[in-house]
Amino acid sequence: MKKLLCLTMVLSLALSCGGDSSSGDGTTSLVSVSGTMGTAKANGEKGISAIDLTALKMYCVAFNASASSGSSDFAADGSFSLNMPANVIFGCFVVQKADSAIVATIKVKDNVNTGMSNEDSNSMSLGSSVNFGSITLTEGSSVVEVDKSIIDTAASTNTTAALSVSDIHGTAWTLTCVDSSDTDCANFVSQSPQVYLRVVSATKNAQTIYGLGVWASQSAFTTCGSVDMTSTEADDIMNSEGGSGVFSWVQNTQGPYDQATSTTSACPLRDVGDTASSDTLEYYYTLSKLVISGNSYGIVDEDAGTSGACSWYYKTAVNFSPKDATTMYGNFEIVESETETSTGACGGGTLPNTKANFIVKFTKQ
Repeated sequence: MKKLLCLTMVLSLALSCGGDSSSGDGTTSLVSVSGTMGTAKANGEKGISAIDLTALKMYCVAFNASASSGSSDFAADGSFSLNMPANVIFGCFVVQKADSAIVATIKVKDNVNTGMSNEDSNSMSLGSSVNFGSITLTEGSSVVEVDKSIIDTAASTNTTAALSVSDIHGTAWTLTCVDSSDTDCANFVSQSPQVYLRVVSATKNAQTIYGLGVWASQSAFTTCGSVDMTSTEADDIMNSEGGSGVFSWVQNTQGPYDQATSTTSACPLRDVGDTASSDTLEYYYTLSKLVISGNSYGIVDEDAGTSGACSWYYKTAVNFSPKDATTMYGNFEIVESETETSTGACGGGTLPNTKANFIVKFTKQ
């Protein structure tokens, strides 16, 4: 998996949402989203959590042109309840009441750990009401997990997407902000006003699974050799999924990125001294598992780790909601977080601490 290093930047977002209410488009039935939020200290430490739920609320937003939303304060016992449009893809967040800054994202957690099989998602599309049950907000964490099996019981029965997987493969899209006044979104889009999408596919135990490659543009893809992945990457993925007897590639183009030789070449590397590999290609933003859920598509790219006194967590998640054959709405969530237990352990300077979310309109070229 590759982080969207060319797209990630220091962003902040104040989500615009009102009080404890919900809004729909007037034509869609509503489903209830409820549960009970608890709090915990980091790393299993004992003691009372410093998190104050009375200063927070649950906020959910649909990834469409109208950005239908709902929010709910947490009751004294941590319970919450709000309404969202049925059969419309949406995501949920814990936000500050004071300024709507994102504290954590609700993540639909799969129990499968491997990349091409994993169905982790930052979104859901529901045909009936759902209760998350007891969930936990942990100090210092950007994620609140809900088990996928809970969401599956209420998943949307609307399984017809406006675009098929084959419609997405090999297509170029222009990006514009749904909210033209959102300067954070504008800055983001200015870094990559278009993208080129490549769908890779494979079978595992006779089931078809997909991945999505995102490039800066079709010309960037061509300039870098028209290659989805290196043969080494393809073999690594196959082996992690159970080997050739279990997993086999159906659609991908393998080969070397021969043109990537320096930061000044037509197909540049990200850093001077890097060897030519997909991990360092500037124009190759990500290759991630493509999660297909009813009328939506999603990718989640995460990287977390610790090196000495430095710990980090990076995430770029995009949920695509196709409207028709030429229009999609994509919800972007970007998290950049670094912590250190000794000064300078993460390289010095101001440590990133970003939680951003915005909706982008994709128009097919």
